[in-house]
Amino acid sequence: MHADPQPWPKDFYFETNGVTAACTVTRPALLKLSGDIGLSAYLRLNRPLKRDVSLAFLLLDLARLPYAVAADGGLVPPE
Repeated sequence: MHADPQPWPKDFYFETNGVTAACTVTRPALLKLSGDIGLSAYLRLNRPLKRDVSLAFLLLDLARLPYAVAADGGLVPPE
C-alpha cells in the first residue's frame, strides 16, 4: 500500500518551479471574478466564458503579478 502523497512545502515548490513572485488572492475576490466571467459553468459544464477573456491573464491581473505577452500571444517574464 502506498502512503498518501504529501504536498510540497511552498518554499520548495517555489524554488523548484522558479517562482519569484507570489500573491494570495482572497476568496471573496476569486468568487467575484468567478461570477463575473461564469467560471463555474465554464469548468463544470464546458460552457463558454461570459466574456471573451483569457483566464490566465485575468488571474495574473487579479493577483497583481507582472507579466508580458510574447508576439505569439504566450506569456513571458516581464523585462
